[in-house]
Amino acid sequence: MYVSREGCEYGAPVIDCKNPYGNSDVEDNIYEILCKKESPINCDEQYLSEDLQYDARVHKEMETALQTFFCAQAFREGTYRKVDKFNLISWQFVN
Repeated sequence: MYVSREGCEYGAPVIDCKNPYGNSDVEDNIYEILCKKESPINCDEQYLSEDLQYDARVHKEMETALQTFFCAQAFREGTYRKVDKFNLISWQFVN
């Protein structure tokens, strides 16, 4: 993801919502990233509608992936439990 710094008030890192993976073609960016690794999408010459649906799902799931990463402070495969403390989203590693 493309991360920059927003300078308002105290400032904070932000992900560019128009170009989260480098340019505005989100599905194509995800396709290129996933085709470099083993993935269930079709990386041949024909880009199928199932591939676009998969890419869109991966993009949506990035919200949860980033939340768990920041809470767990690591990318660790496993099961996480969502905990609501003081109306803040928090994730705890289960196993």
